[in-house]
Amino acid sequence: MRKIVGEWVKKCKKLPKIGEMTHIDRCRTAFELKDPDIVPIMPELDQWPIYYAGYNFKDTWEDLDAWADGLLKCYHDFRCDCIWPYACPSFAVDPFLTPEERKKWYNIRDTRSYVLYNEITDNLDKIIERLEKKPWEKYGYGRQELYGKNFQDMLDFKEAMDGEIAIIPGLWNTSNLCEWMVGVQHFIEWTVTEPKEKVHYYMQLMHDYVDSALEGFAEVCAKRGVEFFCIFGGSRTWGPKQFEEFGMYDNLIANKASKLFKYVFHHVCGNNLPYAMQHLASFPYDGFQYDEKMQQFDWSWAKWTEWVARLCEGKAVPMNAPTTQVCAWGTPQEIDTMVKEFIEHTTPFVPAGIMPGCELSIHTSAENVRAMIEGGRKWGKYPECKTRAKLIWTDEEFKASLPKLVAPEGKMPVWAWYWQKIPDRFRIKHEEIYPKT
Repeated sequence: MRKIVGEWVKKCKKLPKIGEMTHIDRCRTAFELKDPDIVPIMPELDQWPIYYAGYNFKDTWEDLDAWADGLLKCYHDFRCDCIWPYACPSFAVDPFLTPEERKKWYNIRDTRSYVLYNEITDNLDKIIERLEKKPWEKYGYGRQELYGKNFQDMLDFKEAMDGEIAIIPGLWNTSNLCEWMVGVQHFIEWTVTEPKEKVHYYMQLMHDYVDSALEGFAEVCAKRGVEFFCIFGGSRTWGPKQFEEFGMYDNLIANKASKLFKYVFHHVCGNNLPYAMQHLASFPYDGFQYDEKMQQFDWSWAKWTEWVARLCEGKAVPMNAPTTQVCAWGTPQEIDTMVKEFIEHTTPFVPAGIMPGCELSIHTSAENVRAMIEGGRKWGKYPECKTRAKLIWTDEEFKASLPKLVAPEGKMPVWAWYWQKIPDRFRIKHEEIYPKT
């Protein structure tokens, strides 16, 4: 065990229990669609703990002690129900780069703002060529290996704390990495302008990488009793035709993850389409972390979250509140109100989780983070949270909204229609895309 981890174990052993359940039992109960004692508090802190603990990104670029110190200080001070391992964009990008590229690929900026990275290319042929060469096999996984070490540090902490807290690792799914490596705008353009076979081939190569990474994660997690897992989803700006044509790869990852881990949930940030909520509720996930309504709606926050909760009833745990933007720039009172409304308009239908729709902004104040957590604990006590608010939708109004907002029951678009129509086309060969002249 890392020394700094051991020091935090001694401090955290002295902390009083919160509620009637342990942190991890609270999460387990919600994910089994049963009522916990309190709504679980599960925010994705990402890089925020480093800043909160007084560090900056330049000085801690490869400092595992600092990462562990920041994460465990946050747990000690705020008592969330889970810990996410430290996250940095470089963990996703490094495996696709050469050692020389890794040295110059990231912009740490003022050392206290979100780390930026360069797109690998804006050319489909070049990214295909890179994936075919599998640079991670030749050069290793780079900084992604540090993520693994920090993950192990958090598991050491969990075990020393008698397993009372959930540790949540995560992995980007196929569409997300396809977009990350080249920029969302380029990938979306290719789905329209490039030959479909070539886009499929790119996604097929990326799927192989993600699938292998998922199996590697599962092997480590099985050995150390990890139950929760997050899939960071892409395809947030796709339309129905793109889902039908290219949706198979994310579907395959969702199906596989749900078999490898006990509790799997999906992360989708941005202005969410009702259609996307229906799509996720149809996946084999135990829950999903969603965000704001699409901007064309004039719905209130309470109306939006109640609609999603009704859609998820008996299917999956919806997790939200406050939005990342309000958590960063709102007042503690605004955060408290947003958390209250989300809880009171979700729990009458399905268990909820407090988890802003995206990772926390690095400049979110500690006061606002505390307001989110204290609000969740104040308003999230069962059973009273289920009956406190006056509901906005009647059953009849909700049912009447569905034909306008989602696909009719039993008639959802066939995700990966292309694959189901021609199943043997999943494995496309290089020669089919680049025939010899």
